[in-house]
Amino acid sequence: HWCHAALVSPDVDVLHYEWTVFEHGPAGATHEDLIRWTSRLGRSPPVHVFNTGERADGEDYMLVGRYARQGYNAFYMKRGLANGGHDYESERAVGLDRFG
Repeated sequence: HWCHAALVSPDVDVLHYEWTVFEHGPAGATHEDLIRWTSRLGRSPPVHVFNTGERADGEDYMLVGRYARQGYNAFYMKRGLANGGHDYESERAVGLDRFG
């Protein structure tokens, strides 16, 4: 938890975590460690994970159920981009896949 302590003020009100673009594979243990660590701070700030994934039925979904009373929440952004009005399907048809 040295990284958290170096980056997060003990007076924080809400912690926004957005490192998920670099998380390949399960990250639930990392997110849960962060939730537990912040619960020991003086204000016990809620943790909000902004996730680049599409679905909320994996590890983060389980953590929301477990830590909702502490204010934990996970937001999934990729599906919002895909539904945002841009015609990604026609780009895929010509070989451009923005989501790899």
